[in-house]
Amino acid sequence: MVICLRRAGTLCRPEVGKLPACVVSDAGTSGREQFPRLGLAEQALRQGGDAAIVLNAANEVAVDAFLKEDLRFGDIHQVVGEALRSASGTVPDSLEAILECDARARAHAATLIQESFAPAGGRSQHA
Repeated sequence: MVICLRRAGTLCRPEVGKLPACVVSDAGTSGREQFPRLGLAEQALRQGGDAAIVLNAANEVAVDAFLKEDLRFGDIHQVVGEALRSASGTVPDSLEAILECDARARAHAATLIQESFAPAGGRSQHA
């Protein structure tokens, strides 16, 4: 079952593959600037297909890299956004297809971090 929270704790149950009205953010532009992954989540919902799987997998890999100090916090949304561009839009039709999509997205995100976002000299320097 898919549910989402709405203002004042009201719940709604969207139809699979359709963007429910309750997902549209009340945060406005400033909210998306403060929380850039919010816009990526909305993009994944609009894209449909495998986009949410890709977003989740890439986010988990990016957060893990951050926790290991191999990625700056501010780069998490860039890794996830770049990985999201690789989503095929195909709706996985089996658990096997979902797991394959997840594995591909994780590998892609790890490659992105290693090749494009990893701080010089390995671990990032935190102030």
